[in-house]
Amino acid sequence: MNLVSSTQHPDKSAIFQYMTEPLIRAMQHCRKKATEPGSREEGSAEVECRMSVSSAVIKSSKAKIDELMPLVRPLREESAIRSHSAMTLGRDVRNMEKRIRDQINKPIQKHPFDALYDEGGAQYFQHSIWSPEHRPQEEEPDAVLSECIRAAFPIAPGESLESISNVLDRPELKKKIDECGNRYVIQQAFDIFKGIDRWDYDTIQLEIITNGNALFYTTYALLYKLDLVAYFNLDDQVVRNFLVAVQAAYHPNPYHNAMHGADVTQINYYIIMVAGLCDKCKLSKEEILAALIGGAVHDFDHPGLNNNFHSRTNSFLATLYNDRSILENHHLACTFELIRINRYNIFATLTPEQYQVVRDTMVDMVLATDMGNHAKIFKNFTVRMSETQDWSTKKEDVRLALSMSIKMADISNCARPNHIYAEWAKNISREFYLQGDAERKVNLSISPFMDRSKEEEEFPKGQISFMMYIVQPMIEAVSEFLPRLAFAVNLCNENKEYWKRKQEEAAIQDGGGI
Repeated sequence: MNLVSSTQHPDKSAIFQYMTEPLIRAMQHCRKKATEPGSREEGSAEVECRMSVSSAVIKSSKAKIDELMPLVRPLREESAIRSHSAMTLGRDVRNMEKRIRDQINKPIQKHPFDALYDEGGAQYFQHSIWSPEHRPQEEEPDAVLSECIRAAFPIAPGESLESISNVLDRPELKKKIDECGNRYVIQQAFDIFKGIDRWDYDTIQLEIITNGNALFYTTYALLYKLDLVAYFNLDDQVVRNFLVAVQAAYHPNPYHNAMHGADVTQINYYIIMVAGLCDKCKLSKEEILAALIGGAVHDFDHPGLNNNFHSRTNSFLATLYNDRSILENHHLACTFELIRINRYNIFATLTPEQYQVVRDTMVDMVLATDMGNHAKIFKNFTVRMSETQDWSTKKEDVRLALSMSIKMADISNCARPNHIYAEWAKNISREFYLQGDAERKVNLSISPFMDRSKEEEEFPKGQISFMMYIVQPMIEAVSEFLPRLAFAVNLCNENKEYWKRKQEEAAIQDGGGI
């Protein structure tokens, strides 16, 4: 080894003799053994034996696993459930700790509208510094007139609207009427109620003689006429509280006021109950109640400034509702905030299922009054008109029909007798110009048809265009759906011609002055 491993001068012959030659002989021996008969078979047998043993072990292990899995699987699932439960509880504990810390450091603030309506009733809300301040005052309407309405409705079998005044001569009512000294007003109101099933129902006169209570009395009378108070076992005092609050919430705007709410409520009722939508769609009592209340609240707390103004001035409501149906969402939110207080909860006697139907229907209907959604809703309606005659099977079709009803009621002035239309046209023009004035003050471009300096030129054009492109196509489609409304098409044409005559007269006067 010393000769081989010497680091200085190893002996080459020693390396060959003691290392190289033995390694060569060992390799030759291995090759010889590998080529001898039987060696490969022994190797294969050994491998096969090992594989057999391994397979047996695997098979045994699988059998054991199959035996244990029924026991392990539930434990694994239970473990996962407990882990999730522990994680949830841990999160809840952390949230509770945070709430306790917040409560100690600072009281939890309610949402502004929740806090606003905690006191109950219609509430003051400043939409914009440019909207006139309105502080709702709830004033109970004439109790004797309300009692007379309850006595007259629902109409007894065999009786008609023409005979409802007979109840005023009942001894118990006659005495109360004489004592209150209000017989003339009550008689006049009943004369108007006789026309509640008519397209020319006189909301304006009712508003005048009842000192601004047309919305209350119209809705109250319809609730009793349709026997909804008895059907849902509504508390009469709560019904009156609710309607008084709703009426008080309407601002004294030139157009979007409580009288407009009464007008839409009655026309919506007319389309549903008189023109035949109720029968065609086989409406439930819940849907009828929702439609009636939806009409009454559809402009709850309207400030007289439209959605576009709210968006352009970045108002609180525009931010809250992301510029989507701003006022319509507000009308609904305020209504349902109002009924959180028992005194105003007109729906308190409904079952949860009934309430959900009423709420969902009201939401769909009131949101449909946003003219920003008009094209989409109208297109859906015309498409469904071409596709089906069955309007009662699918809930979506029923809601679409009800949405069209309140939409038509909302803009029905253009298809009313001219003496009614002319009054509402004056009102809408006044409200338009007030918004135009506000836009001028905040250096916004004035919206179309809202510049009072261009009234003589623009307003007739605006009304004609509105009737031609919005009202008339809608009335034609709805009258095809409900043929009893066909007369409204002619009324719309007459009102359109009214403005054309006005334009011609103005042109003649201008020509004569030159």
